[in-house]
Amino acid sequence: MDAKQVRMTPVYYDLSELYLRSRGKIKYYGIARVVAEMAYEISLLDSDVRYVVFDSGRRQFFRVEPSFGAASPNGLVDLGIPNRGVPLRIAETKIRHSAMHRIAVGAVGKAFSIVNRMMFPDIGQYLQPITLADGVLFSAARPKFMAEMADFLKKTGSSVKLSAMIYDLIPLHDNLPIPGWFRKTFLEDNARILAQADQAVSISHFTDKDLALAISQSKLPAPKSRAVVQLCHECRPDGEAADIILPDKPYFLDVGITMGRKNLNVVLGAILAMLEAGKQPPLFVVAGVDRRRNRKALESGAFAKAAPYVRFESAPNQANLIALYENALGTVMASKLEGWGLPLGESLWLGTPGISAPNSSLTEVGRDLALYFDADSPR
Repeated sequence: MDAKQVRMTPVYYDLSELYLRSRGKIKYYGIARVVAEMAYEISLLDSDVRYVVFDSGRRQFFRVEPSFGAASPNGLVDLGIPNRGVPLRIAETKIRHSAMHRIAVGAVGKAFSIVNRMMFPDIGQYLQPITLADGVLFSAARPKFMAEMADFLKKTGSSVKLSAMIYDLIPLHDNLPIPGWFRKTFLEDNARILAQADQAVSISHFTDKDLALAISQSKLPAPKSRAVVQLCHECRPDGEAADIILPDKPYFLDVGITMGRKNLNVVLGAILAMLEAGKQPPLFVVAGVDRRRNRKALESGAFAKAAPYVRFESAPNQANLIALYENALGTVMASKLEGWGLPLGESLWLGTPGISAPNSSLTEVGRDLALYFDADSPR
């Protein structure tokens, strides 16, 4: 007898991350990639899992019927909801807890709710209202989205058990230059989640240790239970064809790297150190979301001499990203703090060496397969 025959409790998988971030062509990176990949794998394992999204403006959970794999336009997962059905939201900005600020946010929120209903009156064609009265709801959405659904479950007295994925508690690390307002709202969001959660699932032992520390310091409430499920995964093709023009000389790859915590600084410093030693640096390909601060760092100042040895690949699709991994000399993961470190795992999965800082969760990802270097030492 298999697990599906034994299990009677309904299981809901939350796709709100994709629903609320799907304006225009979806690019699956970071949290969205994790949510999409898990949905795809679940679709192969258990056809009885129900897929839902939460719309805070409409104050309702909705059931969706996504398509997966070859049946999906993006080769992974598609909700089948037109962009006009995706709700408008107030962007996450610096929060000032003043009366005027709360009034303004409330007014804009109500206006958005009205606009959302007007824009999408035929919602029933795509979203089916559903009441989560029992069972298990698993969510791997970002804290802001998950906190909203936790509040709703509490307010409505739902008996569904929330299992919440915790990616990291990096904003709580005092040694990072994180604005106080962001740290405060991050704490508030996670507190709302954990107060409602039946289980907190950390993606690494590092994140779980951070969570245990925050609970012991009374910064966060304790969930009913905790578990660790490391975020290991395949880096599989999704059906798209690679059309990237690869560099014509050997290169190292950096995926999602930025100045600051992600530590592009040490990579650029390594290029300068090679130049100072009279050596020819290899090319470094920086792939991912095109960050202005990355380009600005190379325009002038200390790192300007490193610019000829850096190439930016903005938001490559999965096929192009795999091609970059497979043809690189190695993938550099220089980050000072990571909840997991997807690029290191993806690179190793595809057989390309991983060169990593031995920080936070990265040794959990690389184990004895990666080469490690001091994140503070370009040499």
